[in-house]
Amino acid sequence: MYQADKGGPRFYLDLFGAGHLTPYVGDGPPEPVVARVAVDFLDRYLAGQQRAAARMRRDGHVAGVATLVSGGTLPP
Repeated sequence: MYQADKGGPRFYLDLFGAGHLTPYVGDGPPEPVVARVAVDFLDRYLAGQQRAAARMRRDGHVAGVATLVSGGTLPP
């Protein structure tokens, strides 16, 4: 579905080894990454804050925890 969507901005946050609910329950390493990237996305695309795009890319790359990709390309 992510690759097929051609309309508008799209991002894929790959959380290494995390289950589907892991980022939303508990306090493991993925949870703060998901929270920061979600806020950055909303700041950029709802609030119109241009600088939030750079924050989102930075916050979505955490060694050993997550990587963020966009444009329909999945991580390797």
